Amino acid sequence: MKYEKPINLDLSVSISAGYTDFNYTKAIKTAISEAGGNSSGENFVPIKVGLKHFFNPQDDPGFFAEGQVGASISTEKGAGAAFIFAPGAGYEFESGFEAGLRYEGWFKDGSLNQIGLKLAYNF
Repeated sequence: MKYEKPINLDLSVSISAGYTDFNYTKAIKTAISEAGGNSSGENFVPIKVGLKHFFNPQDDPGFFAEGQVGASISTEKGAGAAFIFAPGAGYEFESGFEAGLRYEGWFKDGSLNQIGLKLAYNF
Protein backbone atom coordinates (compact mmCIF):
# COMPACT_ATOMS: atom_id res chain seq x y z
CA MET A 1 0.00 0.00 0.00
CA LYS A 2 1.35 3.41 -0.94
CA TYR A 3 0.19 6.96 -0.26
CA GLU A 4 1.42 9.91 -2.33
CA LYS A 5 0.94 13.60 -1.54
CA PRO A 6 1.86 16.20 -4.20
CA ILE A 7 4.11 18.98 -2.92
CA ASN A 8 3.98 20.92 -6.18
CA LEU A 9 3.40 20.22 -9.89
CA ASP A 10 6.54 18.10 -10.35
CA LEU A 11 7.23 16.61 -6.89
CA SER A 12 5.37 14.25 -4.55
CA VAL A 13 6.24 12.72 -1.19
CA SER A 14 5.27 9.09 -0.51
CA ILE A 15 4.97 6.60 2.30
CA SER A 16 4.45 2.88 1.76
CA ALA A 17 4.09 -0.26 3.82
CA GLY A 18 3.50 -3.87 2.96
CA TYR A 19 4.10 -7.51 3.77
CA THR A 20 6.73 -9.67 2.08
CA ASP A 21 6.83 -13.46 2.35
CA PHE A 22 9.94 -15.23 1.04
CA ASN A 23 9.36 -18.93 0.48
CA TYR A 24 12.32 -21.24 0.05
CA THR A 25 12.83 -23.80 -2.69
CA LYS A 26 12.79 -27.48 -1.69
CA ALA A 27 16.61 -27.71 -1.84
CA ILE A 28 17.08 -24.67 0.41
CA LYS A 29 14.42 -25.93 2.87
CA THR A 30 16.23 -29.26 3.11
CA ALA A 31 19.61 -27.59 3.71
CA ILE A 32 18.19 -25.28 6.40
CA SER A 33 16.36 -28.14 8.14
CA GLU A 34 19.51 -30.27 8.15
CA ALA A 35 21.38 -27.34 9.75
CA GLY A 36 18.70 -27.12 12.46
CA GLY A 37 17.11 -23.87 11.27
CA ASN A 38 13.57 -22.75 10.53
CA SER A 39 12.87 -23.72 6.92
CA SER A 40 9.33 -22.35 6.66
CA GLY A 41 10.44 -19.09 5.00
CA GLU A 42 10.87 -15.54 6.18
CA ASN A 43 8.38 -12.71 6.53
CA PHE A 44 8.99 -8.97 6.59
CA VAL A 45 7.09 -5.69 6.93
CA PRO A 46 8.83 -3.11 4.70
CA ILE A 47 8.11 0.56 5.49
CA LYS A 48 9.48 3.25 3.14
CA VAL A 49 9.31 7.02 2.57
CA GLY A 50 10.31 8.71 -0.64
CA LEU A 51 10.16 11.41 -3.27
CA LYS A 52 8.75 11.18 -6.79
CA HIS A 53 9.86 13.73 -9.42
CA PHE A 54 8.02 14.25 -12.72
CA PHE A 55 10.41 15.34 -15.49
CA ASN A 56 7.87 17.23 -17.59
CA PRO A 57 4.73 17.89 -15.51
CA GLN A 58 3.05 19.65 -18.43
CA ASP A 59 2.56 16.18 -19.98
CA ASP A 60 0.19 15.47 -17.04
CA PRO A 61 1.74 13.54 -15.48
CA GLY A 62 4.25 11.57 -17.67
CA PHE A 63 7.75 10.27 -16.95
CA PHE A 64 9.03 10.19 -13.37
CA ALA A 65 11.95 9.10 -11.20
CA GLU A 66 11.40 7.96 -7.65
CA GLY A 67 13.59 7.17 -4.69
CA GLN A 68 12.59 5.56 -1.41
CA VAL A 69 14.42 4.61 1.79
CA GLY A 70 13.20 2.76 4.84
CA ALA A 71 13.39 -0.40 6.89
CA SER A 72 12.30 -3.98 6.36
CA ILE A 73 11.27 -5.32 9.76
CA SER A 74 11.47 -9.08 10.24
CA THR A 75 8.51 -10.84 11.87
CA GLU A 76 10.97 -13.29 13.48
CA LYS A 77 11.55 -12.46 17.15
CA GLY A 78 14.89 -10.72 17.65
CA ALA A 79 15.80 -10.67 13.94
CA GLY A 80 15.72 -6.86 13.68
CA ALA A 81 15.41 -4.80 10.53
CA ALA A 82 17.29 -4.18 7.29
CA PHE A 83 17.90 -0.81 5.60
CA ILE A 84 16.04 -0.42 2.28
CA PHE A 85 17.19 1.65 -0.71
CA ALA A 86 14.79 1.68 -3.69
CA PRO A 87 15.27 3.90 -6.78
CA GLY A 88 13.02 3.55 -9.82
CA ALA A 89 11.53 5.19 -12.88
CA GLY A 90 8.31 4.94 -14.81
CA TYR A 91 5.42 6.59 -16.58
CA GLU A 92 2.10 7.72 -15.15
CA PHE A 93 -0.75 7.86 -17.67
CA GLU A 94 -3.54 10.47 -17.61
CA SER A 95 -6.04 7.66 -16.93
CA GLY A 96 -4.40 6.96 -13.54
CA PHE A 97 -2.48 3.85 -14.60
CA GLU A 98 1.24 3.70 -13.84
CA ALA A 99 4.03 1.47 -15.15
CA GLY A 100 7.54 1.40 -13.76
CA LEU A 101 10.77 -0.45 -13.16
CA ARG A 102 12.60 -0.37 -9.84
CA TYR A 103 15.59 -1.78 -8.02
CA GLU A 104 15.23 -2.56 -4.33
CA GLY A 105 18.14 -3.41 -2.06
CA TRP A 106 17.89 -4.61 1.55
CA PHE A 107 21.09 -4.30 3.59
CA LYS A 108 21.91 -6.03 6.89
CA ASP A 109 24.76 -8.49 7.35
CA GLY A 110 24.91 -8.78 3.55
CA SER A 111 22.31 -7.77 1.02
CA LEU A 112 19.19 -8.90 -0.80
CA ASN A 113 18.67 -7.28 -4.20
CA GLN A 114 15.65 -7.42 -6.47
CA ILE A 115 14.36 -5.76 -9.62
CA GLY A 116 10.63 -5.32 -10.05
CA LEU A 117 8.11 -4.26 -12.65
CA LYS A 118 5.21 -2.24 -11.31
CA LEU A 119 1.77 -1.94 -12.87
CA ALA A 120 -0.58 0.12 -10.71
CA TYR A 121 -3.70 2.25 -10.69
CA ASN A 122 -3.72 5.50 -8.73
CA PHE A 123 -6.99 6.41 -7.04
